[in-house]
Amino acid sequence: MPVFHNMPPPPKQDVRLLWLVTSTDIIVTDTMSTGNTCAAATTPTVLAGSSTDQAIDFNHLPNDIHRLILLELADSSTSDILSLAQASKSLRDTAFSFAYREIVVSQGPKKSWNQIAYPVLIEKFHQDENYQLARHVRSITVKDEVPSEDLLMILDKIAQSGNLHSLAWETAAHMPRAVLDKIHATWPELEIRVAVIDRRDPKKIAHRQMDMELLSSPLLVGLTYTIYANGYQSDEPARSEWPRLTQALAAGGNIRSLQLWVRSDNFCRRDAQIVPVDEPEKLERLDLISGLCFPRLEELSIQHENWSTYLWDADHCIAFRDSIDCSRLRTLDFGKTNPIAFFRCLTGLLPKLKTLRFTAVEDAIEPARSFVESLDSLEHLGLARAQKGIDQLWPAIIKHRNTLKTLILGPTLGSWCSPLYIDISRLEAIAATFLHLERFGWDAPCKTNVDPAHLAILSTMCLKKLDLYLHIPDEASVFSERLVQDAMGSIPAPSLDKSGSIAAAIDIAEVISKSQTDPLQWLMLHISRTGYEDRGQPYMMDTALQIRRTNDTSQSPASKYKARGKMEWYRSLAEDTLLFEEE
Repeated sequence: MPVFHNMPPPPKQDVRLLWLVTSTDIIVTDTMSTGNTCAAATTPTVLAGSSTDQAIDFNHLPNDIHRLILLELADSSTSDILSLAQASKSLRDTAFSFAYREIVVSQGPKKSWNQIAYPVLIEKFHQDENYQLARHVRSITVKDEVPSEDLLMILDKIAQSGNLHSLAWETAAHMPRAVLDKIHATWPELEIRVAVIDRRDPKKIAHRQMDMELLSSPLLVGLTYTIYANGYQSDEPARSEWPRLTQALAAGGNIRSLQLWVRSDNFCRRDAQIVPVDEPEKLERLDLISGLCFPRLEELSIQHENWSTYLWDADHCIAFRDSIDCSRLRTLDFGKTNPIAFFRCLTGLLPKLKTLRFTAVEDAIEPARSFVESLDSLEHLGLARAQKGIDQLWPAIIKHRNTLKTLILGPTLGSWCSPLYIDISRLEAIAATFLHLERFGWDAPCKTNVDPAHLAILSTMCLKKLDLYLHIPDEASVFSERLVQDAMGSIPAPSLDKSGSIAAAIDIAEVISKSQTDPLQWLMLHISRTGYEDRGQPYMMDTALQIRRTNDTSQSPASKYKARGKMEWYRSLAEDTLLFEEE
């Protein structure tokens, strides 16, 4: 197996690429002999539960057993497949069908590991004359701009011998027309998923604009996208990308998952503004004209990173209702919005909805309560500004106590950015009532660290994932230095203490895991603090970090976890969401 000296290890998302560029260079045989002794047999495996103590040579187990073992690893650890495949030639051959099922095509930045691995992968496919690799490919992920001739070569190889099922396009670069035409002509049932969260600085200026041909494809089933807008008020027309996005999605007609973040184009540099100056001014939302349909829509998420929110007025809600098949909708994420008109319009029409997230607004909870109560069996509920609505919503939430797997109760701010906490008695009630929760989010008081009384209750819940919202004090803590600013607010706020915050997160995860049968899989800390501008005007800063448990069995707590997140104030909501949710 080739070793690339003086290079940093590849990031987690590139493990598949690591396997692809090294797998065919593994030189093993079924004998792997040292003298006359088979190396595999020198460390025999005894099957658990065997009626005899006879050793079984793992390398010479039936191929069906090899496939079962590799199938078990396929969804959890590609790197373990790589390690196991080095045991013998027969295992390597069996592993190919799993390792090449999904391939990643990524050149990466200069001097990155990907830049070295990419030409190796392309050369492997060039030399694959008998389609020993290409015939296994079922899914392709493109992560940055790559030459169209390389993509076409790979597609040609697969077309000769395999059956491609899906393509993930995760780059702002436009898909070359020849590649899109090839896909349409060869695999008319293929599914395309696009994920583009930043188009401000692509290699080509033209790629700041939407790739209308790709977004209009009838093969597009999933879109995770940032769109840009110029307005500040949701009820006032402004220039935005909403009309063109709607036009593209309507042309394709097969979108199932739509996850959108709205970012203000006003915050971009003048030379990097994206919304065309001749774009007509319309309300910043999907342009649901008469007859426009999204018949296959199952998931809808719309979140704003800056200023205005999405306007769900009565007319728009009726148009949305008429454009979808209500029986198919499974996920709704309204982000910062409390869509009163939506709840009133669609109460009782979406009984199969499984996931719901919205923001509580005081004195406007009744429509939301009726909507939540009308659902058959909600599994995932997220409530932002939860303290403003938890009392009124509680009877409706209780209805789903036997089906809820996720309950996220986000923080609430009062005047001058001061936190308003839900009473701890509510946490006790949740721990006693919702026995099937796997993921829970809670806004816990934090003076110098998390309130121990809250941790004690959280430790009684059998959780796999925990989100803690912490508003840290102005004084110094393990998370950040003391906040000291002058009257004009010209002194920058201290940065997050990364090492201290990670250590604090690990301590919390260890405390909770000790009281559970199974330890936490991951813990997320959503950290906020109050900054001050001119004459002490407060403003909010926030960031987040996530620690995930590894397979390390050592006694050192730090080695049990890997941390994710930039851990810097003023984060990108879209980037963090995708990073933290990625498996």
